Formats: sequence, C-alpha cells, structure tokens
Amino acid sequence: MKFQNLLLVFALLGAFVVAQEDEEEDCVCIASNAGWTIDCSNQEVMEAAFTLISNYGCDSDCSSSVCQSNFYIVQAHHDYCFEDDVPENIEKNFHDYEDSCTDCHIDRRYDPSLPDCPGVDCSDRDDAIANFEALIDNGCESDCSSSVCVASYRNIRSYHDNCEEGDLPQFIEEGIHDFEESCEDANCNVGEPDDDDLDASNCPAPDDDDDNNVVSIICDDDDDDNSAGAALIVGVLLPVAVLVMAVLF
Repeated sequence: MKFQNLLLVFALLGAFVVAQEDEEEDCVCIASNAGWTIDCSNQEVMEAAFTLISNYGCDSDCSSSVCQSNFYIVQAHHDYCFEDDVPENIEKNFHDYEDSCTDCHIDRRYDPSLPDCPGVDCSDRDDAIANFEALIDNGCESDCSSSVCVASYRNIRSYHDNCEEGDLPQFIEEGIHDFEESCEDANCNVGEPDDDDLDASNCPAPDDDDDNNVVSIICDDDDDDNSAGAALIVGVLLPVAVLVMAVLF
C-alpha cells in the first residue's frame, strides 16, 4: 500500500475518532482506547500522521477529529521516543501545533545509561532563557563537551520535557533540537527507572459511545511495493472498513 493511501485512510478514519478535550489525558490511554500503539521504530506512522496535520492546517484550527487524533499520534511519539527515533522534520516543526491542538501526557522513555535531569522551575522563564543563551554563547551546537554546555543542555532538556507548552518561549521549544546531535552525550532522564509509560492496564475503559470509534494500525513490512513501509488501518465500523477497502483495492 502506498504512502498516499496511508494518508487517505488516516483521514477517513480520523473523522470517527473522538477527541477527548476536557483535560489532559495519558497518551497511552488515548492510544489504547483508539487502537493504535506507540512504536518508536515506526517512522512511517509518525510521518503519515504529521503529513495529515500539516495538510489539514491543524496549526491554526485543530478542532476536527482528523487533526486532533493525528496530533496525538505525533505528540506521543515526539515526547516519548528518543530523538534519533523521530524524523527530524517532526522534531523541528511539531511545536507549531501545540497552541492549537490538545496535548496528552507521557514522559520521555527512560534510558538506564543516562543520569537524571536536574529539577527546574517551569515558571522561571529567565533561567530557561539564560541556559539556552549559554548554549549559543559557548558554541555548544558544534562542541558540547564543556561543563557549561553539558549543564546548560541538561537544564534545557529538563525544561523542554517537564514543562507545559506556553511555559517556555517558542525559540527554546524548537531551538533545543539544534543541539541534540552535538549534545547527545549530555542527555539525561526526566522519568523514573520504574516507570512504564506504555502500560495501559490501569487505563479506564472507553465510554460506550466511543466503542465504535476504535481503529488499529497494523504494519506489514512484507509489501515490496510500498516504498514508505506498508501500513494497513482497519476500522471496526463496518461502513468505514468497506470504504477503506474500496479506496485501497
């Protein structure tokens, strides 16, 4: 199945996924109830969802379920997965959609080889800006080995991963990604070692009204004709499934 078909089916089924916007929910619970999984190795799904929110103008109006459901897919992977797992264009441009779309909550994946990030005060914008300026002033984008660069990057990482959008200036939200490659050895953990952020066992069951809105994403890498990596999306609503099959076949 071609990448374009993947986008089309995301769009078709997105209209049947109800976005819950009353409060920030766990990304894992949203994914579990909607039938998709957070898979850091599946860049095809990340790219497809991001292409849809780009094409639908979701940065200015995220009220449609196509926008919101695909934003959840992008955000969950952006926030949970390691930087190398997420396509660079998503890392850089994801934050353009945060003001318009509703967030879900998920901590970044824990890496036992890394130290813990320092604690930060998300209301202290001046300190965040000072640390970001230290990265620039000390040339950390090209060489992040100095103690100043390491400390400043870990502080910015902690701000970026712990704080809500709106707490930080946009240039920090986006600018941290300019330093991720050079400062890879300075990374740190924001979560706890015993956290399992992909465990959906404690998630509440979806409302009865939402039972027919579940979709699942199944990847099939055996399709040689799919240059982007095959993905088949099947809805439990029979009419939608029939429509999908008609479009694809």
